[in-house]
Amino acid sequence: MATKFHDLKEKAYFIGGYLTARKRGLDGKWTDLWKKPVKNIITDAALAQIALLLIDASAVPFTYGAIGSDNTTPVGGDTGCKAQLDCQAATMSRVTTSVANDTIQAVSTHTASGSWSVKEYVLKNASGSGGTALNRIIFTAIPLGTSEVLEFTYKCQMRTS
Repeated sequence: MATKFHDLKEKAYFIGGYLTARKRGLDGKWTDLWKKPVKNIITDAALAQIALLLIDASAVPFTYGAIGSDNTTPVGGDTGCKAQLDCQAATMSRVTTSVANDTIQAVSTHTASGSWSVKEYVLKNASGSGGTALNRIIFTAIPLGTSEVLEFTYKCQMRTS
Protein backbone atom coordinates (compact mmCIF):
# COMPACT_ATOMS: atom_id res chain seq x y z
CA MET A 1 0.00 0.00 0.00
CA ALA A 2 1.35 3.44 -0.94
CA THR A 3 2.15 5.92 1.80
CA LYS A 4 0.03 9.08 1.71
CA PHE A 5 1.48 12.50 2.51
CA HIS A 6 -0.68 12.88 5.62
CA ASP A 7 0.64 9.53 6.92
CA LEU A 8 4.23 10.82 7.06
CA LYS A 9 5.52 11.99 10.43
CA GLU A 10 8.13 14.34 8.95
CA LYS A 11 8.63 18.02 9.69
CA ALA A 12 6.45 20.46 7.83
CA TYR A 13 8.15 23.07 5.67
CA PHE A 14 7.05 26.67 5.36
CA ILE A 15 7.76 29.69 3.19
CA GLY A 16 7.47 33.02 4.95
CA GLY A 17 8.49 36.53 4.06
CA TYR A 18 8.86 40.05 5.29
CA LEU A 19 9.44 43.46 3.80
CA THR A 20 11.45 46.49 4.85
CA ALA A 21 11.34 49.88 3.17
CA ARG A 22 13.24 53.13 3.00
CA LYS A 23 12.60 56.37 1.14
CA ARG A 24 15.00 58.82 -0.50
CA GLY A 25 13.70 62.35 -0.71
CA LEU A 26 14.71 65.04 -3.15
CA ASP A 27 17.47 66.07 -0.71
CA GLY A 28 19.17 62.70 -1.38
CA LYS A 29 18.82 61.49 2.23
CA TRP A 30 17.47 58.02 3.00
CA THR A 31 14.83 57.51 5.71
CA ASP A 32 13.97 54.06 7.06
CA LEU A 33 10.19 53.63 6.94
CA TRP A 34 10.10 50.37 8.86
CA LYS A 35 12.47 47.55 9.73
CA LYS A 36 10.02 45.05 11.12
CA PRO A 37 8.26 42.14 9.52
CA VAL A 38 5.13 43.07 7.57
CA LYS A 39 2.46 40.40 7.14
CA ASN A 40 2.27 38.99 3.63
CA ILE A 41 0.59 36.15 1.82
CA ILE A 42 2.27 33.65 -0.50
CA THR A 43 -0.06 33.29 -3.49
CA ASP A 44 -1.60 30.04 -4.69
CA ALA A 45 0.00 30.46 -8.13
CA ALA A 46 3.39 30.93 -6.45
CA LEU A 47 3.14 27.54 -4.75
CA ALA A 48 2.65 25.92 -8.16
CA GLN A 49 5.52 27.97 -9.64
CA ILE A 50 7.84 26.99 -6.77
CA ALA A 51 7.01 23.31 -7.40
CA LEU A 52 7.79 23.86 -11.10
CA LEU A 53 11.12 25.52 -10.25
CA LEU A 54 12.10 22.35 -8.37
CA ILE A 55 11.75 20.14 -11.46
CA ASP A 56 12.15 22.40 -14.50
CA ALA A 57 15.36 24.35 -15.07
CA SER A 58 13.58 26.53 -17.64
CA ALA A 59 10.96 27.77 -15.13
CA VAL A 60 11.06 31.53 -14.55
CA PRO A 61 12.17 32.63 -11.05
CA PHE A 62 10.74 35.57 -9.09
CA THR A 63 13.10 38.50 -9.79
CA TYR A 64 10.94 41.64 -10.19
CA GLY A 65 9.64 43.91 -7.45
CA ALA A 66 6.35 45.66 -8.20
CA ILE A 67 4.49 48.33 -6.25
CA GLY A 68 0.91 49.49 -6.44
CA SER A 69 -1.74 51.78 -4.99
CA ASP A 70 -4.42 49.32 -3.82
CA ASN A 71 -4.80 48.10 -0.24
CA THR A 72 -7.44 45.42 -0.72
CA THR A 73 -6.78 42.58 1.74
CA PRO A 74 -4.42 40.01 0.17
CA VAL A 75 -5.80 36.54 -0.62
CA GLY A 76 -4.22 33.37 -1.97
CA GLY A 77 -5.78 33.93 -5.39
CA ASP A 78 -4.00 37.26 -5.97
CA THR A 79 -1.92 37.28 -9.14
CA GLY A 80 -0.05 40.59 -8.74
CA CYS A 81 -0.55 44.18 -7.65
CA LYS A 82 -4.18 45.22 -7.82
CA ALA A 83 -3.21 48.69 -9.13
CA GLN A 84 0.41 48.52 -10.27
CA LEU A 85 2.42 51.75 -10.36
CA ASP A 86 5.89 50.41 -11.18
CA CYS A 87 7.86 47.21 -11.69
CA GLN A 88 11.65 46.94 -11.55
CA ALA A 89 14.22 44.15 -11.73
CA ALA A 90 15.35 43.25 -8.23
CA THR A 91 18.89 42.57 -7.10
CA MET A 92 18.66 38.97 -5.90
CA SER A 93 20.80 37.17 -3.33
CA ARG A 94 20.65 34.44 -0.71
CA VAL A 95 21.23 35.34 2.92
CA THR A 96 21.25 33.44 6.19
CA THR A 97 18.39 33.78 8.68
CA SER A 98 18.43 30.45 10.58
CA VAL A 99 20.59 28.11 8.51
CA ALA A 100 23.04 28.87 5.71
CA ASN A 101 21.41 30.44 2.65
CA ASP A 102 17.83 29.70 3.77
CA THR A 103 16.47 33.11 2.70
CA ILE A 104 16.18 34.83 -0.66
CA GLN A 105 16.60 38.59 -0.62
CA ALA A 106 15.19 40.85 -3.33
CA VAL A 107 16.03 44.57 -3.36
CA SER A 108 14.09 46.77 -5.78
CA THR A 109 14.19 50.52 -6.25
CA HIS A 110 11.26 52.55 -7.57
CA THR A 111 11.40 56.20 -8.68
CA ALA A 112 8.09 58.05 -8.75
CA SER A 113 7.09 59.50 -12.09
CA GLY A 114 4.35 61.62 -10.49
CA SER A 115 2.49 61.81 -7.19
CA TRP A 116 2.14 58.26 -5.94
CA SER A 117 0.47 56.68 -2.92
CA VAL A 118 2.17 53.30 -2.56
CA LYS A 119 0.16 50.68 -0.63
CA GLU A 120 1.19 47.26 -1.97
CA TYR A 121 4.24 45.23 -2.96
CA VAL A 122 4.73 41.96 -4.84
CA LEU A 123 7.73 39.96 -5.99
CA LYS A 124 6.97 38.38 -9.36
CA ASN A 125 8.55 36.55 -12.25
CA ALA A 126 7.99 39.01 -15.13
CA SER A 127 8.43 42.69 -15.85
CA GLY A 128 5.49 44.93 -16.66
CA SER A 129 2.00 43.90 -15.63
CA GLY A 130 2.32 40.17 -16.40
CA GLY A 131 3.80 37.21 -14.60
CA THR A 132 3.13 35.24 -11.44
CA ALA A 133 3.31 36.94 -8.05
CA LEU A 134 5.13 35.13 -5.25
CA ASN A 135 3.47 37.24 -2.59
CA ARG A 136 1.30 40.28 -1.95
CA ILE A 137 1.84 42.70 0.92
CA ILE A 138 -0.26 45.75 1.81
CA PHE A 139 0.72 48.55 4.17
CA THR A 140 -0.14 52.09 5.22
CA ALA A 141 0.18 54.44 2.25
CA ILE A 142 3.63 55.82 1.51
CA PRO A 143 3.30 59.17 -0.31
CA LEU A 144 5.87 59.92 -3.00
CA GLY A 145 6.39 63.01 -5.08
CA THR A 146 7.94 63.09 -8.55
CA SER A 147 11.54 61.76 -8.49
CA GLU A 148 11.37 60.51 -4.90
CA VAL A 149 12.62 56.94 -4.49
CA LEU A 150 11.41 53.90 -2.55
CA GLU A 151 13.71 50.96 -1.92
CA PHE A 152 12.12 47.70 -0.79
CA THR A 153 13.98 44.71 0.60
CA TYR A 154 11.88 41.55 0.59
CA LYS A 155 13.17 38.46 2.35
CA CYS A 156 11.54 35.07 1.90
CA GLN A 157 12.73 32.35 4.27
CA MET A 158 12.42 28.61 3.72
CA ARG A 159 12.07 26.95 7.11
CA THR A 160 10.81 23.94 8.99
CA SER A 161 8.10 24.07 11.63
